[in-house]
Formats: sequence, structure tokens, C-alpha cells
Amino acid sequence: MEANDLKFEIVQQPDWISDDEIADILHDAHKSTLEKGMHYSVLTQRGKEVRERIGENGCFFVALLEGKELVGVTGVSFKKRSTAWYIKNKPYAEIKLVGVKSDYKGHGIYGMLQEKVYNYAFQHVEILTTNTAVKNTILINNNLKRGWDFVDFVSWKNTDYYSVVMAKWKDGCPYLPVYRRIRFMINKWKTKAIKTESGEYTQFARWIRTYILRRETIKR
Repeated sequence: MEANDLKFEIVQQPDWISDDEIADILHDAHKSTLEKGMHYSVLTQRGKEVRERIGENGCFFVALLEGKELVGVTGVSFKKRSTAWYIKNKPYAEIKLVGVKSDYKGHGIYGMLQEKVYNYAFQHVEILTTNTAVKNTILINNNLKRGWDFVDFVSWKNTDYYSVVMAKWKDGCPYLPVYRRIRFMINKWKTKAIKTESGEYTQFARWIRTYILRRETIKR
């Protein structure tokens, strides 16, 4: 693949590229998130932790410049099932840990990586998911253009931002747009009512929990 006269090759992680080198690319790719006031956990993780996040059945795809220099990466992690409404206990794959070296952004590498991992993952499952910070509008818009849909709104511990979960189906979304939109908005409302951006319970959630515990104590 070529972009602006630069030749890029997308391949599954070869033996000569270490997990620490992949972590370095992710650190470089996402260092700007600190300037946006977001705490992205991968910035403090090394190769071992990054590999653990992919899992035993997962793998990385990498972008190589001239077949030698590592300039981009994306991971795919395969899951057996989930009770989420949009998965319904089916096997699925999660696209995660995506990053392009800052010096090479704007060359279409992100799109090349995604197309490669889509083709690979859809050989094994029918549903892909991914999640990103709601503040990451560039990535969200890129995903929407590539056929992803909003399905959930979440808050993770050890972060300081809300995230959107997006899904992509091999044969197209099986749900009506209005139904999908309603489910997403309900989940968004519930998450904001119960969790803060850092994954902690809100004052409202703590009050409800205290109220329920008191009622249970009285019944006893």
C-alpha cells in the first residue's frame, strides 16, 4: 500500500517486533491525550501489560514503512460471549490499542490497519466492538464513516472520561436505527446517573444504595 509516495505494509506482528516496541508506538500515538486532559491507561503500560490486554487468542497487526520501520499498530481480542444487548451471547472480537506514530499521521495508515483487521476478524466472528473516549471525536467520526454504530455508553475505572462503545456487523447492523438509538440513549442516561467519568459511583447512586440498604435493614 502506498500513501503520498511512502510505501506501507500491513502485516500481523512479526517475531522481530517486540511487545515493548508496540507499547512505544502507542505511547507516542496517544501522548496528545494528556494535552486534552484525558488519562489514557496505555500511556503507563509496557509490553507485558499491553499483551495481557489483547489476551491469549488476540493478536496485533502492524504498519511497516518500507517493510522495516514500525509506524502503526492495532490489536484485536477475541471473546467467547457477552450478555450485552447488541451481542446476545455470541462470540465477538474487540478492536483495541490502535495507534499511529505521530510523525506519520495523515497518511491513511489508520484506515489501512482497520481494513486489515476487519478482514481478519470477520473470518472468525460476525460482530466487532470498539470503544473510545467521547472527547475523541476524530476517531469516532472515522469509525462512523467505516460503518460502525453507537451501541453503549460506559465509564471505566482508572480513566477520567466517559467512553462510547461502537459495533460493526459482518452483514450489516440487524437493528433498526431508531431502536439502536433509543438503546444507546437509555444506556447513556443510566451511566451518567450512576457513574462519574472516573468510574466512581455518583452521589445519586450512593444515595439510592443507602436507601435500599436501610429498607432491607428495616424489613429484617
